[in-house]
Amino acid sequence: MMTNRRTSLWLASIVTVAIASLAMTMRVGAGTRASSPPSLEEALSRALEWSPDVLLAKSEVQRAEAQLKAARLRVSRDVAEMYAERDANVHELDSLRRKLERVDAMMKQGLESETARFDLFAELRAVESRIATIDASIRYLTGGDDLASPEREPSDPDPRLVVRPTFAQRHDEILSMKVDLDFQDVELMEVCKYFDMLMGDKQTLVVDQDVLDIYGTHELNIRVTNLTLEQAITILCDSIGDLAFVGRGYGFRVTTVSQAKRILAPSIPELPYEAR
Repeated sequence: MMTNRRTSLWLASIVTVAIASLAMTMRVGAGTRASSPPSLEEALSRALEWSPDVLLAKSEVQRAEAQLKAARLRVSRDVAEMYAERDANVHELDSLRRKLERVDAMMKQGLESETARFDLFAELRAVESRIATIDASIRYLTGGDDLASPEREPSDPDPRLVVRPTFAQRHDEILSMKVDLDFQDVELMEVCKYFDMLMGDKQTLVVDQDVLDIYGTHELNIRVTNLTLEQAITILCDSIGDLAFVGRGYGFRVTTVSQAKRILAPSIPELPYEAR
């Protein structure tokens, strides 16, 4: 009996140790499985979504997008305002040019003074200057490209907005001198020779062949006293109707009105510039 009891106790001890060992093995196995990393695909997905560097980069992108939207809104508003101001000035410029034409017509009839024309011309120049400033701002905002319209190539400037340069000082000195004219049935060719003589060695008067072929033998009757040479040239151009004096580096070029409009230079009479 004693032997059987000892054997039973021994077997119970062995069973107890085995159960305890099995339980410990199960706990270790469970702990090992819990600490295993996720799969590669899952890890990449989580890292790309929740990594601190990715989160910081996302916030910077969102901030940049917000700044870009604000900049686009601001630039769009500026360009719209500039074009509105430009259109208003172009409208005013067209109105002043029509007024100037009426004043010139009244001056021919002796109903308007030269002072009125001078004041109106100065106002017109101021509007042209404002338009040129607006154009420069638009070119800056649009990357420097010339203003384009469906009717002309993108590289052509808007003829309504191009400001003709003023006469150089060497031209002004000649144009401001006082002259007397007394032409009775004198051909245009001879009148041009007389003007060339008045200018002396300082300036050269070049007459286009087209002008000589068409108007060279046209007889003129002009009698004026104590006028500036510029005023005398204006009267001569008005008498022909299709004549213009264009300021050049060598002096003056006498050409037709249509040709003078295509030359970006000061002219008598004042003409709008038309791109080629």
